[in-house]
Amino acid sequence: MIVYDVDNVTKVYSRKSVPAKKGISLQIHRGEIFGILGDNGAGKTTLVRQMVALLPPSARYSLVL
Repeated sequence: MIVYDVDNVTKVYSRKSVPAKKGISLQIHRGEIFGILGDNGAGKTTLVRQMVALLPPSARYSLVL
C-alpha cells in the first residue's frame, strides 16, 4: 500500500537559472524506511519542505498522502 506518492516535483528559485530540483518522483509504501541522499545544495531540504507543504512548488505536481 502506497502511503506517500510524490510525482514530478520541481522547484526553481527566483534569480536562479538552474532548478533546485526538477522532476522528482517517489513512492513510499507502508512499513518502508527510506532516505534522501545527495551533495550539499542538491535540493534535499527543499524536497522535504515541499513534501510537508512548507514550501510551494514552482510547477504543477501531484502529492498524494
